[in-house]
Amino acid sequence: MYRVLDPRQSIIDVTVQELGSVEQLFALLDVNGLDVNADLFAGKELTIPNVSLTNRQRDAVRYFKQNKLSCINTFQAATSNVPPEDFDERDFSDNDFFA
Repeated sequence: MYRVLDPRQSIIDVTVQELGSVEQLFALLDVNGLDVNADLFAGKELTIPNVSLTNRQRDAVRYFKQNKLSCINTFQAATSNVPPEDFDERDFSDNDFFA
């Protein structure tokens, strides 16, 4: 079970963070009865499917957990309802990760 803590996270962000790559997106959507446009909110609980992960995917999941990081997509974060001052000191590149 995964509880969304940051409303800026998308379903794709959760997939990468909890399953190691976007390749597992449809497994996550299926087990939760969601579609790719699902809006997440802080406190939403998602079931993480028990799927076979590659070594690379396991390494990515381990990296997020060990470093206490959340995956937040730049576009999702930049278009969310977070006041602009929260973005002043962040360098938005294609793959930003926030703790």
